[in-house]
Amino acid sequence: MTVYSECFNAFQGNTVAGAAHNSLGVPRIGTGAVLAVIAGFIILVNITSVPGVLGEIVSNAIGLREAATGGVDAAAPAATSMFFFPDPTMGILAIVNLVAIMMVLPICLRMLRDYRKQLASGVDRPVLNPDDYADLDIDRTAWKPIIQTSE
Repeated sequence: MTVYSECFNAFQGNTVAGAAHNSLGVPRIGTGAVLAVIAGFIILVNITSVPGVLGEIVSNAIGLREAATGGVDAAAPAATSMFFFPDPTMGILAIVNLVAIMMVLPICLRMLRDYRKQLASGVDRPVLNPDDYADLDIDRTAWKPIIQTSE
């Protein structure tokens, strides 16, 4: 449970840092630091509960009943505590994702209009022309195979 709870959040934190870096240019270390500060704040606010939660995890993980049931039934109270810990992080990640979506929405709509315009004009296979989006710093090498087939 601990591995799932902590590693899952680490993977998400890495994903958020990568997304913030790739789309907004925010250094990964900066995003990681902000997420660490937020997580630390959440832990500090609930610091008095930490020993009890850890004690509950240990006491519910050791015993005959726990061994017989694989620990799932006995660890349920501790599991709920462990699985509620990631909820604030998930909320923060959702907010970050919504903000990022709102930031790229105008560009997506602009490209969608171009795509539909190409379809309406009879183009069988619409293509992205980076020259139409000079203000966007499009990576021409990534689109090179598509540009070559359209020329």
